Amino acid sequence: MNEIFPLTVETGKERWNYFAQSVSVIVPFSFNPAFFDFYRDYFHWKPLYFLFYREDKLVGLIPLVYTGKAYVSLPHFSYGGLCTKQPVSDASSILQGLVGLINKSSLAEGFYRYNLSFEPLPENNILYPSLFLRGLNPPGAPAISQKETSYIELTPTIDELWLRFSSNLRRKIRKANKSGFIFREGGEELLKDFYSVYSRRMHQLGSPPYGKDFFSRLFHHSMKEGSAFFVAYLRSRPVGASLLLSYHGFYESAWFATTSLYHKYYVADGLHWAMIKHAISKRGRIYSMGRSTKNSSVYVYKNHWPVKNSPLFLYNTSNKPSLRNYSWLSKIWKCVPIPVANLLGQSLVKHIY
Repeated sequence: MNEIFPLTVETGKERWNYFAQSVSVIVPFSFNPAFFDFYRDYFHWKPLYFLFYREDKLVGLIPLVYTGKAYVSLPHFSYGGLCTKQPVSDASSILQGLVGLINKSSLAEGFYRYNLSFEPLPENNILYPSLFLRGLNPPGAPAISQKETSYIELTPTIDELWLRFSSNLRRKIRKANKSGFIFREGGEELLKDFYSVYSRRMHQLGSPPYGKDFFSRLFHHSMKEGSAFFVAYLRSRPVGASLLLSYHGFYESAWFATTSLYHKYYVADGLHWAMIKHAISKRGRIYSMGRSTKNSSVYVYKNHWPVKNSPLFLYNTSNKPSLRNYSWLSKIWKCVPIPVANLLGQSLVKHIY
């Protein structure tokens, strides 16, 4: 019989970190248990972080956040779902059983030990509320893959990685450095400049932006892992920006934007290179450029770096359409004045996972 037992937050985080550090599989930055507090304190949602045990051995992790409408792993990040040492053939069954137990037990926020038996689930197990997962591991049907994440396996030294770059990529990075860009890394002192580039780019794309406070709180909860804001300046004007988040050697430019006027000077390449050097200096193992639609212009750009591409699997038991499906909203949003878009966006984007 599958059973759930509560853990203290301190014990849960300690065991979670130990497991994440001990496995050979890729563990994305979003699995940082510090984000448990972020979801609870910023969104006032209910985070439920589960440690899976079989025969008294810790075999996997899954972070869930109850938003009031669905169990999501993880809201506003590309990655969630199951993290296990070995592929799990009955992942879908495990997840359904877990949600069933949560609903019956009315669990409070917290860290939990989930003891797995080998008993089959009863038929016609109904999930309610909805379960929404997006991650590197397929949880079973009806999982689909629409996007991929592109990442670089880092070398111990900057020089070693530089030699792996194509001559064309090295040329672009050199041009960015010769064009007068200054690349700065730091903490919240760069938030204002980061946000000025990010919010304008989001407006051009017709997407609602997160608020400044979102990034401030997110950075606060991840800063111990080596996360940092990066801003590219040209004559003191911010023209490129990113928030680099990390966890146990996995680094990702989770929010990245550049001013289109300076694309011809390869500011994006210079900015990525600055973050890659930072990651290597911190003994990082992975530098991720994040998710994109396969064969899109962004995907093609990423692949002129020496990246590996991994599919992101989406598992969604809800039939309700997402706001992302309404392309006409993007056209309308571009017409909204930027100050208004920035103000309204932080309320609207909360509900777009």
